[in-house]
Amino acid sequence: MTYTTDTLLTVSELAALLKIKPDTIYHWHLRKAYPEIKRVKIAGRVYFKLSSLQPFLNIDTP
Repeated sequence: MTYTTDTLLTVSELAALLKIKPDTIYHWHLRKAYPEIKRVKIAGRVYFKLSSLQPFLNIDTP
């Protein structure tokens, strides 16, 4: 998958990227952990903005 700074990741995609269970992501979201990670709700689903994850992941995107 090609990522850009505007890419929105689903919970499953983020969990795969971090190599953790999706339940962990949901738990963090409900506890409002890591407020610096931008979350977007669309039609009741939560997405995470890749650009806000870059400091944690140490990855480069075009």
